[in-house]
Amino acid sequence: ASSIALRLRVHRDDDISAFAAAPRDPEFYRLLGCPFPSGVNRADEARAWYAKKTDPKHSWAIEVDGRCVGSVWLHSIELTNRRARFAIEIFDSRYWNRGIGEFATRTVVKFAFEELKLHRLDLRVLTENARAIRCYERCGFLREGVQRDTLFLDGRWYSDLWMSILESEYREQVERQEKDQSPSHPPHHNAGNRPFSVDSLASENPPAPSPRG
Repeated sequence: ASSIALRLRVHRDDDISAFAAAPRDPEFYRLLGCPFPSGVNRADEARAWYAKKTDPKHSWAIEVDGRCVGSVWLHSIELTNRRARFAIEIFDSRYWNRGIGEFATRTVVKFAFEELKLHRLDLRVLTENARAIRCYERCGFLREGVQRDTLFLDGRWYSDLWMSILESEYREQVERQEKDQSPSHPPHHNAGNRPFSVDSLASENPPAPSPRG
């Protein structure tokens, strides 16, 4: 299988053109809980998207082979209660189903617990977004409950699933992974056995908000 260079980094101006060049997939907007932007100039939409990426401490571009394909961030951070909310979007649907979202999720979960020393990380996702829910569960998030009929879009109601992972659960997950990667258990590769080129978030003045989140 061919390899891909995958990393998280701080957003930069040329991410605007990457967003504008990506195909407008109706499924992307629906699963974010947003109406399809028909009649909206793509360049204007891209600039509005980029304008939200203003916090370099907690918001990162998802870069594949040197090109931004999405964004991942933490928001609603409460340092006293040691909690935050997680959100992610891969706006270029050509990069769906390749393990990229799982890589970004695992990387930011690690940052949340190892660097920010959080106790709890949570998220909300549309109950219909089975692909995202499976990804979050693989990354250690547990289902907490459904908030019914929270979004009215395109003539119908949608519900949100709330999920979370606690510090103790994250630690248990790390221990299991370390055991699996012991000499007697060869390590597993992500994204269809394509190796990752991973940049440490902490080394980039870590990185900030938008879909359900």
